[in-house]
Amino acid sequence: MPYKNIHWIKLEKRLLNDYRFFTMSEDAQLVFVKLLMYAAASGNHMVRKREVLVSVLRYNSDPSKLQVAIDEIRANFPKFKANRYYYYFKEFENRLNWTVEDTKKELPRNSLGTPKEGTDKSKIKSKIKIKNKIREEEKLTPSKEMKLFIERGDFFKGLVDYVLEKTNLPKDAIEKEFDNFIGYWTERNKSGTKQRWELEKTFEIKRRLSTWFRNAGKFNSNKKGKTILI
Repeated sequence: MPYKNIHWIKLEKRLLNDYRFFTMSEDAQLVFVKLLMYAAASGNHMVRKREVLVSVLRYNSDPSKLQVAIDEIRANFPKFKANRYYYYFKEFENRLNWTVEDTKKELPRNSLGTPKEGTDKSKIKSKIKIKNKIREEEKLTPSKEMKLFIERGDFFKGLVDYVLEKTNLPKDAIEKEFDNFIGYWTERNKSGTKQRWELEKTFEIKRRLSTWFRNAGKFNSNKKGKTILI
């Protein structure tokens, strides 16, 4: 059976707010913490003999009170067990860092995740990559903006409201001009594989609309057109 070397035990700060702990007597609380250290030192085999426990735990009060404290701990923490010869903590391996013989020592370190996730770096890196990918997908590229505009959904309505605010032009006139814009730029090539806007090296819809409205002299009584910066 491989040798196991214990370097530290886990004493979680949430224990202070655990009703099972703070409702015990102060004597039982101190004995509980000492028993955790004793379990680590003894390989989770704590001798039940009172004289041994008194010596190991350096218990200075009346020895008879030690058993009272232990009984109190067992009543509050069901995982603190006992057999004929020893006291032990069930699932105690979760409270310390076991290291197998001939392996490097595992030193204390900051947690890299929640207790459920543990410290599996590969899982954390994978989650970070997924989050970054989602963020990239959420960014609106010029191509995505044009596709949203063609769908005449919220993006389309937002640009209509913007032009309406900047020019005070009739809403139906703006929407009609937007339809003309879409009709022109969605015309397909001879092979029918791509639309006109897809053949352009760059296509920023807001800039294209600004140019379109500037050239649409019919929106101004003086026929000079008006630049709309979107």
